[in-house]
Amino acid sequence: MITVAAFSGLRWGELAALRRCDVDAQAGTVRVPRKLAALKSGLEFGSPKSAAGIRVVALPAMARQALTRHLADFTGAGPEALVFTADKDMPLRTGNFRRAVKWSKALADAGMPAGFHFHDLGTPETASRRRAAPAPGS
Repeated sequence: MITVAAFSGLRWGELAALRRCDVDAQAGTVRVPRKLAALKSGLEFGSPKSAAGIRVVALPAMARQALTRHLADFTGAGPEALVFTADKDMPLRTGNFRRAVKWSKALADAGMPAGFHFHDLGTPETASRRRAAPAPGS
């Protein structure tokens, strides 16, 4: 999920709402027809923030490969199966994701700055840091 977020620009709610039928592995694209929002009354699927939010996003090779592996290993077989889920194939919530991946420790281990949030993964500033980062071992 983190790799797809970092290289696609998809928001948390868009990633959490992705279904297998929204992914075209052959074309290397993801269709974004909806989002998942956490409301006081519970989780709710709905349209993206604006009409422009309904889109098809091309994934670079690294994200495409990560997503293909994830689909094979963790996503249910049906077309409506959520791509990224919590325990028992339930929709993801920010809190259960942060605990499951040990977000704070993962950020520290990766050398990310204090205050880095999930939504920072797909921002232009983060993309420029990825491009500017030296290759491992150099």
